[in-house]
Amino acid sequence: MDVDKRKQVRKQILSEYGFTHTLTKDMIKEQIPMALPFGERRELIQVMKDFITQSCDKYGSKSCQRDFYGGIQDMSKVMNFTTVFCFLMTVFVTILYCSFGSEICLTLAITFGTITYHLGMRLFVGLLYNIGMKNRADYTKKWYQIHAWETRLYQFLKVKKWKGKMPAYHPDTFSCKKHTWDEIAQATCQSELVHETNIVLGFVPLAASVRFGAFGVFLITSICSGAFDLLFVMMQRYNRSRIVKMIMRER
Repeated sequence: MDVDKRKQVRKQILSEYGFTHTLTKDMIKEQIPMALPFGERRELIQVMKDFITQSCDKYGSKSCQRDFYGGIQDMSKVMNFTTVFCFLMTVFVTILYCSFGSEICLTLAITFGTITYHLGMRLFVGLLYNIGMKNRADYTKKWYQIHAWETRLYQFLKVKKWKGKMPAYHPDTFSCKKHTWDEIAQATCQSELVHETNIVLGFVPLAASVRFGAFGVFLITSICSGAFDLLFVMMQRYNRSRIVKMIMRER
């Protein structure tokens, strides 16, 4: 078999399953074209097994995260810093508004206050779920199961292509080098619940429109923040369905 053909099949397999020691011989066989002569199939299977094993050790957990979870960017420091900064700015411009009565200061206070709420609420919700669940969940429950229409939707939205660009608050939670696939599957359940809760609580600032007006601005902000969380919900459900299939095959 020529080198280009091997690279093509190798890329197909790694794109589907990622760098993982749990990739079995049978799973590799399914990805090798049946039309190939027996000798070439046997040779390519062995090459793929050796390549994947070496890649796990060479590239570590980041490659697994890109394939099964998505982003590998640690956003914890960024979120924490931004939340504190916006809170301090909210206090500062509120004091200025109370002192001078400037409409600009009021607008800035509302803006920074809304951002502080959205970020702080997400940090607090994540903390509560982490205390209560500790990344443990029964991923066989009905709520966590993916439906047929979801599969078609995720294919239409090309989730597989853009999920690798999404950030993560704690990337190590989804590291296949530090956790088993069963643990990662459970972690995706907790993460999904966190983002679903964020979507609901993201509309709480609408109540502020009663006092300050500008209902449309608050509504657009809540919808945009909810849409962003929805991306993570889809990503977690998409990844979990793949991980669970792999776990079932191992068993």
